[in-house]
Amino acid sequence: MNIPKNNLWREFLLGWRLMRQYIVRGRKWTLALTTLLVAVAFINLAFASSLLTGITHAIEHQVKSLMVGEIYLDAKEPGKFIANADEKIAAIKRIDGVRMADKVLSFDTLLVSGDVYTRAAVNVVDSKTFGETLDIKKHIESGTFLKNDDEIVLGSRLLVRTALDGAKVGDTISMKINGKDIKVKVGGISNTKYIYADDAAYISRVLWQKISGEANSTAATMIIVRAANGKDNEVKKALENLKYTDVRIHDWRDAASYMDTISGSFISLDAIMLLVGIIIAAVTIFIVIYVDIINKRRQIGIQRAIGVKPRVIVFSYVLLSLFYAVCGVAAGLAI
Repeated sequence: MNIPKNNLWREFLLGWRLMRQYIVRGRKWTLALTTLLVAVAFINLAFASSLLTGITHAIEHQVKSLMVGEIYLDAKEPGKFIANADEKIAAIKRIDGVRMADKVLSFDTLLVSGDVYTRAAVNVVDSKTFGETLDIKKHIESGTFLKNDDEIVLGSRLLVRTALDGAKVGDTISMKINGKDIKVKVGGISNTKYIYADDAAYISRVLWQKISGEANSTAATMIIVRAANGKDNEVKKALENLKYTDVRIHDWRDAASYMDTISGSFISLDAIMLLVGIIIAAVTIFIVIYVDIINKRRQIGIQRAIGVKPRVIVFSYVLLSLFYAVCGVAAGLAI
């Protein structure tokens, strides 16, 4: 059955007019309470979404600034060093969008204090440039970051419930390397609040060259590349175009595979909270409308008697529901 457009418009205006009457003549406390409940549901949705997004971004920032940068390269063959690391770094720095690149040599060793020891990852870095590559230097809570070449910087977690418990700046500990005890002084303690960074120790490349007996040692297990904001994909593609056959190119997500699990969990949690919030708001509005209809049965009967069509009455309550929703969202934004 086709309804003329002018009749539809009249029915729309009539539904709008009825909705206005419901609001003007209705109980103001009902309007206020419904608006408040919808606002609370909206705030809960917005807060939860912002919180989960903030946590994800914080983890991403920690991985990039304290662990591997935006992009990193490692040797294709496990246990091998990156060949010609300095030449590769020079070429990488010429790529548009690269703001810094540096090499790191990582190895596991025993750190000994007295008669007890603990195993830790030690990173060999260039003390002059590493501060521009990662932010470990900014998180030194005591001492300095490799001010002297014979020092070691310890992550704060190495000092908790390990053989190094109680160690402080100025103490001397030993590193067991190739069966030798290498004495080093604790020059600084870093506390980044990031588990992987705080589980590691750092020594200078100058000290490593003395330990290894190779005065010009440039050995590296990883090249860290810092890209300008929004340039990650462009830089990675440019690195792939260099066609290095002995290294693998990764973005920061490869070093934090747990991020996929965390992100997936957060997305699922966000979706569940969104659904719950919508259900709560919808049920609240439904109950209010339902109670209102029961209380206005006589009024609705009169409307029907004077010729108001049922669909117009239904439409007026749909508009009333939308009004509650808009008021609730507006109140939530204002709060």
